[in-house]
Amino acid sequence: MKRQQPPDRGVATYLCVERAYGHFRREITVTVPIDYKQAKAELKDGLLKIQLPKLTSKPEASVIPIL
Repeated sequence: MKRQQPPDRGVATYLCVERAYGHFRREITVTVPIDYKQAKAELKDGLLKIQLPKLTSKPEASVIPIL
């Protein structure tokens, strides 16, 4: 993804720039059980929206055979 330059509108002075551009990585720790099967993500107009619904039921136990 390349950053697009905004149209030139003359001389501008910025006091604060809140959004950087280019490659980045962000990690967060989620401290509650999440229903990963219902997780959704949407990228729209350069904004990534992630929905991680809480797990409403107890996780099911699974049996893993050892060979």
